Amino acid sequence: MKFCKNCIVLILTSLLLILLFTTCSTEKKVTDYFSFKTNTYELYTKVNNLDSNTVKYIKNKYLIDLLISAKENEKLENYHEAIIDLLEALRYDTSKVILFAIARNFYNIEKYNLAFDYAFQSFLLDTNFIPTIDLLARILCIKRKFDLAEFFAKKLLTLCGENLSQDEIDLNLVILEELDTTYAKCIDFLKSINIPKLDFDVKFRLAYYYYQRNDTSEVLNLLENFLDNPVYFQKLEYSHLQYYFAALLNLGEYEKAKNRLRQFSKKFSTSDALSLVDIFIQRIDTTNKTYIEFVQDFANMLDTLYPNNYQFEFKQLEIFFKINDTANTYKLCKKILCKENIDLETLIETTLILFSELNKKNEAIKYYQTFKLIFSEEPNYYFYLGFFYLNNKQYNLAEEAYIRAISLDSEDYQSYAGLGYLYAELEDWAKSDTFYLKSLEIYPDNPNVLNNFAYSLIQRDTNLSYASLLVERALEMQPDDPNILDTYGWYFYKVRNFQKAKELIQKSIDIDSTRAEPFLHLSLIFKALGEESNYRSFLEKAISIDPNNKEVLEYLKEMEKTK
Repeated sequence: MKFCKNCIVLILTSLLLILLFTTCSTEKKVTDYFSFKTNTYELYTKVNNLDSNTVKYIKNKYLIDLLISAKENEKLENYHEAIIDLLEALRYDTSKVILFAIARNFYNIEKYNLAFDYAFQSFLLDTNFIPTIDLLARILCIKRKFDLAEFFAKKLLTLCGENLSQDEIDLNLVILEELDTTYAKCIDFLKSINIPKLDFDVKFRLAYYYYQRNDTSEVLNLLENFLDNPVYFQKLEYSHLQYYFAALLNLGEYEKAKNRLRQFSKKFSTSDALSLVDIFIQRIDTTNKTYIEFVQDFANMLDTLYPNNYQFEFKQLEIFFKINDTANTYKLCKKILCKENIDLETLIETTLILFSELNKKNEAIKYYQTFKLIFSEEPNYYFYLGFFYLNNKQYNLAEEAYIRAISLDSEDYQSYAGLGYLYAELEDWAKSDTFYLKSLEIYPDNPNVLNNFAYSLIQRDTNLSYASLLVERALEMQPDDPNILDTYGWYFYKVRNFQKAKELIQKSIDIDSTRAEPFLHLSLIFKALGEESNYRSFLEKAISIDPNNKEVLEYLKEMEKTK
């Protein structure tokens, strides 16, 4: 029998009555544990106590063939075909197993109402059948009926007993997280589990929830026991230790964290060790002199633990850059860029620091060019080569690099956008617009490209309505981006909505006050509003930030002409 969607409320009401009844009754002692994941044929034979010899003498061989076929289809994830087999089998045996198997296959293809219908029928036949109870809890979770799901999940725990697995624990935790966002119920539930084989996983999950509650001392208490237990220590993975190191650093236990990392250095893969180092880097406090001294010592320790490893040298570089140690940042940039075996991502990120942050543009380009043969078939290499040339005003070389990137990847929207920006700098507007449009044709939702194209149009008072659509789309994706806010404000200046322009550009400056253009724009808004003192103040600020800024220079030149 199949219930229509309109009957779901009635079914849930009936279910509540059954729950009230079963809650008041004693749970049936379960002698056999059947997993939710057990294949249909195996589950059927186990529940019916059929062995291979018995199966031979079953009168309805067709039923067995259907169950075997369903098993094979489930294995191949052909769930629709498995459902056809099982619906045919249901004509010969309306047992809880076949009803459950149909429900599970509907669940697998995300037909949750049908899955619930058949699972509910299975439950009516046996209110203690573990696979059905497990499935009902999962379906009710998806339908966000967490109170009902909790009942089934708790019942599942009782029936499973010592056979409880991590799957059942995780199912309960999913439900409890929804019912209590403070995680107190999750913690109480985990502390109630006393099954030796699950001890490690249970305690790790406890550490996770304590970490989510910022209960640092409990995290450390649990995980310190892991580290002191040789059996547990062998099981430790990166995911276990990330909370531990974060907790140590949050408490200011810097030396202990450093020593523990030294202890684990040989245990983890390079990628996991790098991720642990990232936890240190993310928590660097540049206002704490004691911590800065520790960080310098920590960076030196990495050099000892992982000598001549460019990936860890780059982590050292990140550390020194973050604490504004320019000398060591520069030293490490050169050290990394002199290696031939670095990957493209490290090459790009290191060169960007040397080029943009240390302002050693010519030197950065010189190092970057030495890798041309190594990465000759990598479009991203040429995109960044174009970027470096463009920002060093070497426009012909930038053009060549971008065109080379596109020849390697005709869908490289970044290089099309780079050419759009390049030709805008050269005031070749037809080419600029063509390449911006091509970039957006390939990837229409890149906020930087949308913003740059919009700004180009606004600057020359061209197609302002289209420009506003571009910048609005960019702002939807990045509402607090200071560049996009400045562009949007500049659009309102152009359409003479000076108050709105002032509001947006002031917000841009509040977020980032290091760029000259927004101060120039705001000065011109004040001039339009007749606020002469503010006009001069903001114009002077724009000049002081970047006296060589192209827009600032162009405006000053225009002022000279009008004198």
